[in-house]
Order: sequence, then C-alpha cells, then structure tokens
Amino acid sequence: MTLKNKKVCIYLCQWIKNPHDKIALCVCDKQSFLFWFNSSAAFHGHGQLAIAAGEHPAITKGCYLDLSGIKGISSSEATAARDRGPISDALKARVLAALANPIATLPEAHRNLALQNLS
Repeated sequence: MTLKNKKVCIYLCQWIKNPHDKIALCVCDKQSFLFWFNSSAAFHGHGQLAIAAGEHPAITKGCYLDLSGIKGISSSEATAARDRGPISDALKARVLAALANPIATLPEAHRNLALQNLS
C-alpha cells in the first residue's frame, strides 16, 4: 500500500512490546508519519482525542487518537500497511480542532505539518 494523508491504515508494528497490528492515521505520506489509535489514553494525558466506535469503519470500539506524538514507520511497514479508507469530514474537523492549540508533547513542527496535511 502507498500511505495517503487523511487515510487510516493498519500495519504490523514489530518494535513495540508484544508486536501487533496498529491502527493509524496518516499525517504525512512523504515521510510515513502517523498518529496511532490506542485502546487506552496515554498515561500523560496530552493530546488524547476520544474516538467512538464507528467514527471510522476500522474503529470497532471506543479508543483514543494519540495526538501527543507522531510515529514514523519504515518503508517495509508502509508497504505492508493495509488501507482502511479516509477519515470522514466530521472526524477530520475534530482532529483539526484538537490540533488548533499546542500540545505539550507534540513538537510544533509536527503539529503544523499535521495541520497542513489534514486540512
């Protein structure tokens, strides 16, 4: 698969404890940068956007979009990623609203890149 901005993908993340499939939102296809969807909010509480089941077809239970930091993936992970389609306009608006103000753990350059590529 070729990553595309504003699209959700699923890929096997090998480097995390207990490697497993991660669901992610592509925020920069040129650099393979993603925001992860996680079952639980990160312990620090920064940039955790609650997502309801069904807000995207790949989201089958309530979770959190972790806007606290961008994850870069390897070219092999990007190639093997499975496309799950674009986010809706409503979800895009929620993400952009959450990114409108600085997030303590998200570098400003990454926040601005995400804002630009998701707009």
